[in-house]
Amino acid sequence: QLPFFVYASFMILNRKEGLRLPGIVYGAHTATTLVPILIYIWTFPEDSAPFPNQSDKLILFMFYLPYLVVPMVFCIYCLFNERLFEENEDEELSPISRQNATIK
Repeated sequence: QLPFFVYASFMILNRKEGLRLPGIVYGAHTATTLVPILIYIWTFPEDSAPFPNQSDKLILFMFYLPYLVVPMVFCIYCLFNERLFEENEDEELSPISRQNATIK
């Protein structure tokens, strides 16, 4: 995941449009990886070794849940938005975007 985070951070900071397809792939891959993990945690038998009680199971489940929700939301956003960064002329440009605009 680290190479994707470096790439995604660069693309977001520079407001580049090449993040859409990798965002869809990353979000879908992460969601499909987390679903079996969350199902395993939720369906693990009560009073077993890793989960001595229901509250421990719920804590672990809630800990993993954002790792499913955030990439899934990102994936859905990338799926339904052809352009991730809309340029508004009224909007103030970030320093990096301003620098790139002067280079062009």
